[in-house]
Amino acid sequence: MTVELKNEYLTVLINEAGAELSSVKSSDGIEYMWQADKTFWGRHAPVLFPIVGRLKDDQYTVAGQAYHMGQHGFARDNDFTVVNQAATQATFELTDSRATREMYPYAFRLRLIYTLTDHELTVNYNVHNPANQELLFSVGGHPAFNVPLADPAGTLADYKVTVAPRKVYAHIPLQAPLNDAANADDFDLTKPLALSRDLFKDAH
Repeated sequence: MTVELKNEYLTVLINEAGAELSSVKSSDGIEYMWQADKTFWGRHAPVLFPIVGRLKDDQYTVAGQAYHMGQHGFARDNDFTVVNQAATQATFELTDSRATREMYPYAFRLRLIYTLTDHELTVNYNVHNPANQELLFSVGGHPAFNVPLADPAGTLADYKVTVAPRKVYAHIPLQAPLNDAANADDFDLTKPLALSRDLFKDAH
């Protein structure tokens, strides 16, 4: 099932499967989201939980017991429940189950809250720990955007990304499929980041 949020500027579609954002379309017909062409990549904007990235050998150990979990965790492959829905806001929820505990031995409640305000879509990630033990997790998004947008003759170099807050971040190189945290360096995002194919050459 797909949930629609809409105002005079944007129409947004979110799938209950994975609580995945699948479309952000302007009132004049511009689609901002990648439309999941399986020839290249068959997703739009998967939710990454309870890990971001890949574990060595796809496994880890908790209290002496080994668990197997694939890249980016399991949230993106599970159906969420829509717990609140209005014209411009919807909340999606995923909780632990027997199946998730076979991969991840923790109780949790993950909520994604999508809010549409004028020309802006905000996504809030809320992780609640219902148990009396430490909850270890990572959470994140993996959105893909259409480039070019309105001008089919445009190129990647026509676009820039602005990050808030504007500051210098730690940049951890990717030696796919694992990261190379030992060689982290500074990544200056105090100014807009110009896009290029070289920027994404190791992102596979």
